[in-house]
Amino acid sequence: MIESRSIHGCLGNSNMAVQAGRGIPQGGGLSPNVWSLIADSLLKWLSKQGVYDQGFADDGVAVVIGCFLTTLCEIMQRVFKGIECWCMERELSVNPSKTEMMLFTRRYKVERVSPIIFYGKERNIWGSFLTRNYHGNCM
Repeated sequence: MIESRSIHGCLGNSNMAVQAGRGIPQGGGLSPNVWSLIADSLLKWLSKQGVYDQGFADDGVAVVIGCFLTTLCEIMQRVFKGIECWCMERELSVNPSKTEMMLFTRRYKVERVSPIIFYGKERNIWGSFLTRNYHGNCM
């Protein structure tokens, strides 16, 4: 994206400067807009998968709605695999440790499902039981 950019750092008495070969400067005025242009194709792909998605700066959210937990998990697995492929094609990555999944349900007991795999690691699904008064309890 940007050429001829150097990154400087120091630790104690040591200083180092390297040339940045790619990337967008963090905190730059145009950075969120440039990232939005890059991520637009991912957001369009997610929409075609029947997923509600939103992106802001370098963050995103994907919402899958349905009646059957196994089907929802299959869709989420396909979505995560698609995100991995999209990133690999562009030599980008997503930090799996910053990726969370949350299940909202009215059921007291949720059936066991296959784990969701993202970048080779199992991801936990956080669960909340919702009542008419909107009280959430972790499962």
